[in-house]
Amino acid sequence: METYPLGQFRVTLNKEGAKAYVKVGFPVRYGLFSEIEAEDALFQFSLNGEIRFIQGKGRLGIPPAEWLKRTTENDWVYY
Repeated sequence: METYPLGQFRVTLNKEGAKAYVKVGFPVRYGLFSEIEAEDALFQFSLNGEIRFIQGKGRLGIPPAEWLKRTTENDWVYY
């Protein structure tokens, strides 16, 4: 995992998620992914550079416990 601070952003490459499936009541990320953390939100990307998740930090209008997920069909699901 490599982290690079860029002004108001923090970029993390090759972040490892959970390795085994676990049934829990909160979102668990699996496999490798990258993320960009801004002041208002956290954006998580697949290794292909496709955005997969957006999680707000309260100031964006999305509470931190709620998030958006992009499906393989390019639809957005609000959790």
